[in-house]
Amino acid sequence: MFTTSSHCGCAATRIRIALLLTLGVVLACHPLAAAEKAEKPPMETAIVAAGCFWGVEDAFAKTPGVSSAVSGYIGGTVANPTYRQVCAGTTGHAEAVLVTYDPKVIRYTQILDVFWNIHNPTEVNRQGPDAGTQYRTAIFPVNDAQKADAAQSMAVAQRYFDIPIATRMEPTATFYSAEDYHQDYMATNGGQCHTRRRGIQIVTAKLDLTRDEWKARLTPEQFQVLRDHGTERPHGDQCSTWKGRKTGFARCAGCQLELFDLTKQFDSGTGWPSFTTAVPGRLTEIVDRSMGMSRTEVRCYRCDGHLGHVFDDGPGPNGKRYCINGVALSFAE
Repeated sequence: MFTTSSHCGCAATRIRIALLLTLGVVLACHPLAAAEKAEKPPMETAIVAAGCFWGVEDAFAKTPGVSSAVSGYIGGTVANPTYRQVCAGTTGHAEAVLVTYDPKVIRYTQILDVFWNIHNPTEVNRQGPDAGTQYRTAIFPVNDAQKADAAQSMAVAQRYFDIPIATRMEPTATFYSAEDYHQDYMATNGGQCHTRRRGIQIVTAKLDLTRDEWKARLTPEQFQVLRDHGTERPHGDQCSTWKGRKTGFARCAGCQLELFDLTKQFDSGTGWPSFTTAVPGRLTEIVDRSMGMSRTEVRCYRCDGHLGHVFDDGPGPNGKRYCINGVALSFAE
């Protein structure tokens, strides 16, 4: 409350307040202030459950584009559950993490890729040494767009496993933050968790660039093959580059996704790099009826770049021959 000894004091006070309000309006309308306000992007949220939330929270907290990761409980029947109640397995809650992220830096599908790679989604109601329904693997979409993306991501992730994924798609429910001592647990206390998953990296997120962006990223030869579905001449320098390599991986030259294990390379005599098998989940096969033929085209799953074709005349147990343009590949140890 303002108090003054005279009407002049009240008038002066009103004038000062009016000036401050006017200044505030002017500053708010200033281009720099407007730009600073516009620069703050709207944040989005994702909720996932992948076992003990200590390691899950820590993994997301270290992910570029994530502003916060909070451990908590979701999907149960009791309001404001305690850790002791959830661990008893009687409330139906899952230990989960609420992830807040900048969609201009990381997309929801990329959040899901982190999720797939920090736990074993084929385990039912357990992760590592922890067992119980509270340690189930689950995704809690917060809107219809996330639900659609999660369903697609799950279908692609399944390609990496010979047994069914146990991850459940559960409806959005109230998320209850866990007790304070659970927050930032790994950062505060150290230790290890189940989130150090081994095996091939699961990739379900796509890379979608404009033609101009691809031209800036690729050489003219790479662009012609990867983006315009061209074919390099056989027995060229690119074939010689790959010939004889038996260690490491052949990656997509467009997005660097590992596509072929070089131990699966063989000399087909065609003049193009050839492989008997591909890394699971990394290729998309499409019927190609161009040039008066019916063939099976193979593209990179992540960036949809044209790689070559696959034929049923290979020497391996599966009888496959992946005939790939060398310029579409890059080498990785």
